[in-house]
Amino acid sequence: MNKSVKKTVVEIDLFEYSDMVKNLQQDWGLNYVPTLNEEIQSFIDDSLTEIGTTEYKIYDKKGDNRVIFFDDANDAYKFAEAVHRKTKLHNVGTNKKFTKRLFRIGAATGEFVMNYDGESLTGYSIITAYRLEANAEPGKCFIVDVETYKSFSSEIKEKFGNAEIVFGKKRTTVCGENVCDKEREEFQAHICKIIYDDLLECFEKLNDQAKHIVYQIGLEATHKQDISKDDLIIIGSLVQEELIFAQEYSYQTAFVLTEKFFNYFSEIIINVILEEIKEKRLNILKNYSILKILEHLNLDDLDSLKKRLQTLIQRDGLTLADYLINIIKNLQKDENDEQLSEKYAVGNILNLLIKLNIKKNFSYFDLSNIAIWNADLTEAILTGVDFRDSDLKNSKFSQPLGCIHSIAFNADGSYFATGDAHGSIRVHNTKTLELCFFHNERKSQIWSVAFRKDNQPNKEKEMLAWGAEDGSVRVYEITTNTSSDNKTEPNLIYEINETKRILSVAFSPDGNTLAIGGDENIKVIKINHSYAHTSTLNVSKISCMTFISNDCIASGSQDGHIRLSHIEQRNRNKDASWIVHPQAVLRCIAYHSTQKILAIGGENGKLHLLHPYANDREIKELDLKTEISQVRTLAFNQDGNILAVGCIDNNLNGESEHKIKLWSFSKNNWIDTLEGHEHSIRSLAFCPQSHNPKLLVSGGDGRTVLFWYQEDTRWELSNRKLEGYANRIWSVALSRDGKTFACGGEDHKIHLWNYHERTHIPLQTLDQHKNWVWSVAFSPNADILASGCEDNKIYLWGLKEGKWQLIRELLGNSEINGHYKRVRCVVFHPTAEMLATAGNDNRVILWDLSDVKEPKPSKEFSEHHDRVLSLAFSPNGRYLASSSRDTTICLVDLKKRQYDSTG
Repeated sequence: MNKSVKKTVVEIDLFEYSDMVKNLQQDWGLNYVPTLNEEIQSFIDDSLTEIGTTEYKIYDKKGDNRVIFFDDANDAYKFAEAVHRKTKLHNVGTNKKFTKRLFRIGAATGEFVMNYDGESLTGYSIITAYRLEANAEPGKCFIVDVETYKSFSSEIKEKFGNAEIVFGKKRTTVCGENVCDKEREEFQAHICKIIYDDLLECFEKLNDQAKHIVYQIGLEATHKQDISKDDLIIIGSLVQEELIFAQEYSYQTAFVLTEKFFNYFSEIIINVILEEIKEKRLNILKNYSILKILEHLNLDDLDSLKKRLQTLIQRDGLTLADYLINIIKNLQKDENDEQLSEKYAVGNILNLLIKLNIKKNFSYFDLSNIAIWNADLTEAILTGVDFRDSDLKNSKFSQPLGCIHSIAFNADGSYFATGDAHGSIRVHNTKTLELCFFHNERKSQIWSVAFRKDNQPNKEKEMLAWGAEDGSVRVYEITTNTSSDNKTEPNLIYEINETKRILSVAFSPDGNTLAIGGDENIKVIKINHSYAHTSTLNVSKISCMTFISNDCIASGSQDGHIRLSHIEQRNRNKDASWIVHPQAVLRCIAYHSTQKILAIGGENGKLHLLHPYANDREIKELDLKTEISQVRTLAFNQDGNILAVGCIDNNLNGESEHKIKLWSFSKNNWIDTLEGHEHSIRSLAFCPQSHNPKLLVSGGDGRTVLFWYQEDTRWELSNRKLEGYANRIWSVALSRDGKTFACGGEDHKIHLWNYHERTHIPLQTLDQHKNWVWSVAFSPNADILASGCEDNKIYLWGLKEGKWQLIRELLGNSEINGHYKRVRCVVFHPTAEMLATAGNDNRVILWDLSDVKEPKPSKEFSEHHDRVLSLAFSPNGRYLASSSRDTTICLVDLKKRQYDSTG
């Protein structure tokens, strides 16, 4: 015999369900009826999730009816309250009868046993719950029997009235059981009108004009002077109802939503968005930007909105991305709509696609001749997008963050500055990463940035200097912390324009002197004397420099020299010079004033140390205990015990890897290796904050700024980073027949165009490369394409049925190894039976292409002492010329296999 169990059963039913189904089937088709049923279930599922209980069972999932058994009567009340609140939020955003959702809910408590099917429960209390539900006022009340009322907590009991008589139906079918009554049965029950927030009731009763004013205030910044007199009268009533309030700031009055109503407002707008997208009839989406609401949602809310959108459109047989893009295309076709330029529709659809992570790649998309207001496109891929004749009012794009050449912290570490290859200067808040200052005056690549050491009483004033490729130097005074938004106010206070590039700028420890160094010399400017140029130090080809005292500058040169140069004439006899490597550029220099250690690194992969105040002042090479091909940048931590080395490290596979290695002077060994950069690391900086000494910032050719934090003894890569999108084109090739041209660059792709079509959309894009494509070349017959990549790979592509396809990768053999560093150039022999390649491993390799499906290396030349930058065959194919960074040009007579070089 079945053992009985005591439970509270809830019967829930959607009011006017049959009319909704009839209307839906007539207007939209039978296939949309399951969508309504799914929506009903989502209200129930979301409410059960909200109350946080797992002690329930759902039966009778047919159409609009659900029977739910709860172990705890209190959970039954919480569920009913959640359902009514969620439907209320849904309903206030629509004025159409059949889009409103009103549930009737009743509950009874009693004993139940397992039914004959072995799956469902049965008992008379189910019938009681059904009859109580039939008497409930739709969307407002929860009716329970006496037993359920007794099971409530005292707090919930207070929400119900006294017991009263309600009547049941004569005939009903519940959970498959047919029940007949000759007379209507009477029940004693308690009724609770679920208490909504009065704000929702108030909003629901507003007319359309008042609702649109609320939408405008909630979605846009609305100032009093921008509002008509008629609307001000309505706003006065909205203020009295506590939906909005007036906010005074900067001598202006703005109207904003009250904090309590704003929490409801997000859900109201979401429901409006869903309805407008479903019906493809845009109103709010046309007239207001929803970006503010989308940015307010957390990740779970965004994911929920995405799922609800997918549920709405799944009957159309389209993906969500295609459905939304079709809305944009339909708007573009609407040429007769004169008001289109005043609407936000396309910007809102793009924001939904991007913020909900539905689609972010819009490469070669047509967004021409249309209004795109308030679109946040900072995360979008916009290669080749056609924006012709479009109105992009208030739309945001990614800043073209280029290769990072220099990073510097201000004195207290609260801000850091970056200079990049596109000539951009940025100042970011260290804590929030907010961009506080952006400047790109001359669009010449910035090689060095430096903050003045703050020894002034006014802590709000920062002095920032930078030097550029075109010889320009700028010094700005930046006022910080002037407002809550952390924005900075720049003021140009000094400028100079040299004839040759400036590779390094530095302030003296006391902040009174600025030094600028580059190809020509080092100039010294006294800041406290009206920025007078006081002296020129007789050193040239400066690649890096730093002050080691207020009077002494240490510099590294492009010809391998380290120099100590004094500013004061009387101390010039203390100047000193050492040659470290006559053929290597010294890339970086760092000095720690407490430890009194000067570190110098260069392209020969060596790291040298100098104690400038020691009696012997001897340069010593640090035993790195590992093979490094280049040292690109250096930085000391606060106490000087750790030296961060940004380098190109030769790993066991012989490949070039870009790493940050941390050297401990106390342990006389490497203590960590940081991997995260895919391209050359050009700058490192430890944060000088006393409370944040375990932060290291790095940047380089990958157009990223990375942040590293010390956890115990290990340094970990933070998930915070700054990224840019600017992709340089490294190579362009035109086929000999003049029909096709190809380009390769930093986006890892090869794009091919028909030259005569003159369109921005490529014929084909080849995306098999996984890194920068440095060189592309067509064979003489234009039927083979070769490409060389940052990751040492060389690909051959063949034209088949009008499409380019990968034939194979060129690999070395036991006699001749393939390239093990960046491949900078590829070029075909005039007969197309030979390919020459070269790159950063200093070698030129000839490949036999007589069998293009089985290419093999046939000869290599290693006469150069530095990276090979270009290759060319003579027209008759007899000679091959190569040029290198070692300043030599080599000529090979391929017939005699003789090599000649000139420097």
